[in-house]
This record gives sequence, structure tokens and C-alpha cells, in this order.
Amino acid sequence: CNTRLPVLCKQTDKSPRPAYAMECTTDYAMPKEFYCGWTMGYIATTPKVAASSFSSIKDVDAYCEDALGPGWVTAEFHDSRYIPGMNGATYANAQWTQWGASHGNIYPSGGWSYYSYGNVRNDTRFWMDINDQPTTCWSR
Repeated sequence: CNTRLPVLCKQTDKSPRPAYAMECTTDYAMPKEFYCGWTMGYIATTPKVAASSFSSIKDVDAYCEDALGPGWVTAEFHDSRYIPGMNGATYANAQWTQWGASHGNIYPSGGWSYYSYGNVRNDTRFWMDINDQPTTCWSR
């Protein structure tokens, strides 16, 4: 918790999923789409900070907003959303939005990895939240 790392933040704007191939992992305990979900928005990282400087997730969210602007909050491990059978152009763009509208805009939640708009380096670690494990340095 004392290591200084960027915080991974997100801004969800309900962007429809662009067409991309499901190339996340080869071993599946869940449907492949679970591991290649879409965040429906943007991700970015903050300047480095020790996670021990945050008391609660609200503090981390405020740090994201201070660093990146209104509407930015801490990214969470399960932020990905998927549609069973999505791949490439299937359930991309307008199809994504149409499926969502017909399902009350409730998409299944995935984990482990996800796609987003944004430009985050892949050669560094960062702080993020996980809502179902006692592994964060801050409280809920």
C-alpha cells in the first residue's frame, strides 16, 4: 500500500462497443466474452500515489476527479460488460446499443481484462478497486 503507482480511473459515457476480436485469454472458466468485455467509456491513469494515502474508495474517486476532471472515478476489476456471443462486429456499435436497450441497459459483468477507449501503458502496474475482495488499501 505504500508503493507509489498510478491509479486506473474510468469515465463511463455509455459508448457502444467498437468491433474487436476476442483475443484476451486461452483458458476459460467463464464464457470467453467475460474476459474481453467493454467498459462503455474511457480509462486513464493518474500521477503516482501511495494507496495508503486514501482512507476510502471515495477518497480514491476524488483523486481521479482531481487529476482527470469531472466524472472520473476509480476503475474496478469487474467494470467490463459483455453480451454472450459478441466477437468482432457481432454486437458492436449499433448492435451493442440495440441489445442493451432490449435488456434494460443491463449487461453481464466480466473481469480480469477489458477494453476501453484511452491510452494506458501496458508496462506498468497501477492501483484499482475490486469490490468483492478484501485486497484494497482503502475501505469501502
